Amino acid sequence: MLTELSNKREKLSEEEAVLVDRLSSLPDFLIFHVLSFLPTKYVVATSILAKRWKNLWAFVDTIIFDNGINVRPIRMEFSQVVYRVLLLHKAQSIKRTHLFSGNSGCNENDFRSWISTALDRNVGDLDLAFPIEFIMPPRLFNSQTLVKMRMVFEDLTCLHVPNAPFLPSLKELYLGKLRYDTESIKRLILGCPALELLFLHVRIFNHVVSCTISSSTLKRLELFCEKDFSIPPHKLIINSPALEFLQIRYPSTDIVIVTELPHLVEAGIHLFWIRQNGDNICNESIARLIHLVSKVKILRLSTDSERPMTMDLQAKFPNLTKLKIASSFFEFVLLQNFMENSINVESIALEKTMHIHVHDQHYKILRQPHQVPWNEPQHLPKCFLTSLREVVIKGYRSKAESQMVKYVLGYGEILERMEISCSDNDIDHKYHMIQNILKFPRASRRCEVSFS
Repeated sequence: MLTELSNKREKLSEEEAVLVDRLSSLPDFLIFHVLSFLPTKYVVATSILAKRWKNLWAFVDTIIFDNGINVRPIRMEFSQVVYRVLLLHKAQSIKRTHLFSGNSGCNENDFRSWISTALDRNVGDLDLAFPIEFIMPPRLFNSQTLVKMRMVFEDLTCLHVPNAPFLPSLKELYLGKLRYDTESIKRLILGCPALELLFLHVRIFNHVVSCTISSSTLKRLELFCEKDFSIPPHKLIINSPALEFLQIRYPSTDIVIVTELPHLVEAGIHLFWIRQNGDNICNESIARLIHLVSKVKILRLSTDSERPMTMDLQAKFPNLTKLKIASSFFEFVLLQNFMENSINVESIALEKTMHIHVHDQHYKILRQPHQVPWNEPQHLPKCFLTSLREVVIKGYRSKAESQMVKYVLGYGEILERMEISCSDNDIDHKYHMIQNILKFPRASRRCEVSFS
């Protein structure tokens, strides 16, 4: 019995040795590549695998410190771990550094020291997330090697940008949870002559008059703005003619695009609504904004409106192939505007969302708003005959939606698919709704109707 156990142990030891040998036989560049995806805690732990692995971790060109990741309780403080690893790290250049300190008790001197060390190693991708506000090392804004930079703060923070920043290689910039400062952001963008992607999550305060995004190289802009609705309207000015992708969440009366966007392919626009004396004042502003993005192929439009949008778009959408509209209402007037002016649209999605009213920085879920009637268009939209192949409807419930579905099925000659999601929890009502829809005549024999 003891002999058998001893033989099994020897066999397992041989198999483990073979496994270690297989790992050790991998070339260094492949090991470094695999380890570059792991948090540094795990990378350092590989030093116990074998003699060859003892110092390999120190040459991996990626450093990832995330205080939110717990491998096991450690005796050293987070800052001590970071300092020790940076001291022993031997790679001459660092491709990527990720520092997320969480609530680790680190101070601004620690953060500045770590950032400076990464800059000394010619870091290309810098990802920072800190819980406190502090002034970044000025040299951060004059790095010759940074290609991608991301800074996210736990609390709303002012970004202090020195005069004349210059980041000649920076192509992607992510700034999260910032108090918007007009001059700092403007200086930073102007100091990035190769910038292609900009993500901004900012909060607007009283002192801000306008927010300007101006870059001749910018291809992708994602902007999320928080704002107290007691603050008077200000302007968002976008001057970026090379834009191909635009995603904005912004107060609807404040947006001004001062250049044509001939290269814009995709746009997602979510608009807050400012109310004055109980009435929406935004239709004209939104119509003007939609006109400025009328060359897109993909458009997603959503609002927090308390009333349906009734504007006349007065624009053609010759390139539009995919449209999604989400609102507290089924925006039938807006939908018909798009159908009549989009001869190449292939897919349309309509979604009725829960009505949310923003007030004093709190979100209140209100009762469903009054129903909007469906009125048949005076003329059959050309897209029904030439391009419309898919319609998706979420939040189906009332008679008006039923009339719209009947119209689309009855006249959509090349329609291939319609998907309907009912918001009614009454099973019997859902069953009768499905049976009723399945009886509607269809202009297209290939059209399949599905329910969810």
